[in-house]
Amino acid sequence: RDWNEAAAAAPKFVSKNFGSGRYMRDWVSILEKVQVEQRKIQIVLDGNAKFNGESMEAQNWHIAKMLSESTSKSVSSDGQEHELQFDVSVIGSILEPPIQGVKLAKPVKILNNEGEFVSISPFPTGYQANMVIRQKWPPNNDIIPITICSFGCHVAQILPWEFGFLPQIWMAHLLDNIDWLWAPSEYNRDIYTRSGYPFDRTALLPAGVDCASLLSDGKSARENRSSNASKSNISTDLDTVTFIFSGGFLPRKGVDILLEEWHGVFCSSEDSFVKEANIKSNAKLIVHTSYELGYSNAEVDKMKEYIDSCDGKIEWKRNEWIERTEYIQMIKRSDIYLAPFRSEGFGLPIVEALALGLKSIVSVGGTAADDYMNADVEQTDYWNREMTQLTYPIQATEDLCKHPPCFGEKLCVFSPCKNMRCACEKLVEIPLWFEPSRTDLQKQMKKAYNDVLEEREMNTKNSPYMTKTIDDLIVKQFCWEDLRIVYHEKVLNTLSKSTLRKIPTFKIPSQDEQSTFWLYESFLESWVDWFKPEIVFFLVVLFLVLVLFVSKHVFCILLPLSKMLHTRNRDCMITRLKNVVRNMLTRPGKSRKCK
Repeated sequence: RDWNEAAAAAPKFVSKNFGSGRYMRDWVSILEKVQVEQRKIQIVLDGNAKFNGESMEAQNWHIAKMLSESTSKSVSSDGQEHELQFDVSVIGSILEPPIQGVKLAKPVKILNNEGEFVSISPFPTGYQANMVIRQKWPPNNDIIPITICSFGCHVAQILPWEFGFLPQIWMAHLLDNIDWLWAPSEYNRDIYTRSGYPFDRTALLPAGVDCASLLSDGKSARENRSSNASKSNISTDLDTVTFIFSGGFLPRKGVDILLEEWHGVFCSSEDSFVKEANIKSNAKLIVHTSYELGYSNAEVDKMKEYIDSCDGKIEWKRNEWIERTEYIQMIKRSDIYLAPFRSEGFGLPIVEALALGLKSIVSVGGTAADDYMNADVEQTDYWNREMTQLTYPIQATEDLCKHPPCFGEKLCVFSPCKNMRCACEKLVEIPLWFEPSRTDLQKQMKKAYNDVLEEREMNTKNSPYMTKTIDDLIVKQFCWEDLRIVYHEKVLNTLSKSTLRKIPTFKIPSQDEQSTFWLYESFLESWVDWFKPEIVFFLVVLFLVLVLFVSKHVFCILLPLSKMLHTRNRDCMITRLKNVVRNMLTRPGKSRKCK
C-alpha cells in the first residue's frame, strides 16, 4: 500500500485502537519518517573497512565509498520521480579513514539463555536494512539478526576461496542464512557450484584495484622508465631487469617454485640461456613476503640455499609489512611480476602489476587469473598488442593438494593458529589446487627478459611504442572507477528479486487460540496480583511445617502398610489399616513406637 495512503489512514486507525494523544502522534511520526526513509536504500556492510588494510578490509572500504556516492531514480505510484540514495553503514571495529555519509556501527553481542553469545542489532530501534553485504575473514555465515535484516531484506556474501571445495561445515549455514554468494572470479563461482551451492544463487562480482592511487603521478612503471631512458645518460638501475613477487610466504603462492626456477634460469652456470645472453650481472629478483604458513624448516632452508648461491641477485624481504605508497614504488621500480601460484581467489597484486605496466608471468588454465590473462600460452595476438606485451601465461593443471596446509580431506588454515599450524576443517571433497608447468615458467621468464631489453632499446630511439596508458589496458575494467556501475547495478538487480534464505517466521494464532491466550494471561495476572509478599511468606512457612509433620510419621506409615500388603487375610489387613489411621489421628505423640 502506498505510504501516503497509510499515513492518511493512520490517525483514524490509531485513535480507534490505541486512543488519542501522544500515542497517536508517535505512530503518525513513525509513518512519516518511514515515508522519507523509503527514498534511501539502506546498505549494511558487515566487515572492517580500511583503505590501507588487508585485502578484504581494503575491498570493503572502496565498496562503502563507491555505494555511498551512488544514486538512482525511482517513480512513485503518483507518477513523481524521486532520487534514491544509498545510505551505507559498516558493522565492524574499523572505518579508516572515515567516509562522508558512511556510519560505523560496532558489533554488539549478548549472552542468550543457552549460554551462547549471539549478535544483536547495533542500530536504533526500528532500523531495517534493504541489503547486507558480508566480507570478512573468517567469514560470518551465521543468521543475520532479524532486527537488522528482516522480510524483504537481502543478504549477499563475497567469499574468496582457493582450494577447490568449500568447507563442509559452512554449507548448511550458507544455504540457510545467505541469499547470494558473490564470487570475485569465475574460478570461485565454479568452487561454489561444485561444492553444492545452487548456481542460480551465485553471481560474478569482480574484486577491484585502486588505480587512482596506483597512478597518482599519472605514469605507469614503464612510462617512468621510458622518460628516464630518453635522457642522455641512462642510470645503472635501467641496465637491470628486475623480477618481483609480493604476497604471503605460502605454498599456494608458489614461492618455492619461483625461487627454484628463477635460480635455475638466471643463476645456474650450466643453463645455456645464461651463457648466450650474458646476463649474470643484470637480472635481479625481489621476493617480498608479509606472512607465512605451510612451509617446513627443510623447505625454507632449501630456498635459502637458492638465494645464497645466486651472488646477491635475489633479495628476500621476509616478514616485512610496508606502507602502500612504498609498495607501489617498489612495484614501479620493477619490470616483471612473477606469480606461478598454485591457487588464488582473485590475484589483486597481479592486476595491480598489470595496471602499472609490468609484464606478468601468471598461472592460467582454470585459475582465477583466466579472468584477466591470456589463457593460451602460444597465442601471440590476444585482445590487442598491448595485452600481448604484458601477459606471459604459464599453463597449470588442477591436482590434489597434498602439501600442508592440506592433510587428506582436511584443510588447516582456520583460526586459531599456533606454532605455524592452524585449526583444520573437512572440505566437501579433497582439497584441490594447481601445479604450474615448470617448462612454461622457464620459457616465459626468458621471453619476458628479452622483451624488456628489446623495448628499452626501442625507447632510446624515441619510439611511440610505450606511450599507451591504462585506458588502453583490459585490466582497466577492474579499476574501482569502472566497477562503480557494476556494483550499483548488481545491488539494484538483487533488490528486485525474492529473498532465498530461510527467515524465522511467526505463526499467527487463530481466533480461538487468541481467546485462550487472553484467558490464560488474565488468569496469570490475577494470580500475580494475589501473590503478595506476606502471603508468599505464610505459604512457605506452612509448607515447611507440613514437611516436618509428614517426615516424623512416614516411616511408621510405610512399615505397617508393608506388613498389611503381605497379609493374606482380608479382615486382618483392614484392622491393621484402621490401627494406622487411629494412631495418626489420636495418638500422634506415641506413634514413633509403631506398635
